[in-house]
Amino acid sequence: MVHISLSDDKNAQWLLLSGFMVSMVVIGLAILLNQAMISSHQSAQAEQDFPKHDILEMRSETFKEAIRLNLNNNTNSTEFDDTMSQYLENLDTLYLMHGEHVNITVVNTTNGTANALLVEFIDGTTTFSETGLV
Repeated sequence: MVHISLSDDKNAQWLLLSGFMVSMVVIGLAILLNQAMISSHQSAQAEQDFPKHDILEMRSETFKEAIRLNLNNNTNSTEFDDTMSQYLENLDTLYLMHGEHVNITVVNTTNGTANALLVEFIDGTTTFSETGLV
């Protein structure tokens, strides 16, 4: 008759322990890979969500309008202020329809010409502010 002692044979315990360790390593690598994929997706999404085209377009059109009014020799100070305030009201209304707030302030005016503009853009997540010379 064969007598088997459980206390003498430790190979099965090492086999179970090594299998448990390998499974923990595989689970850890899966979690690490998942986090790497999520972080790259989130950074790419943040880059796409930044409204750089809206800001550049708004800034460009505003400075073009101010330069056009500056070059108009027939414009006096009140005509410049009236025309610019009407443009800014229309621009603010247009951007409010898209859920964005635009605030543009003429910083310096002398003799019906603008010297600098303060441009502010807010869309809920992005806040942009810049003072530019005309």
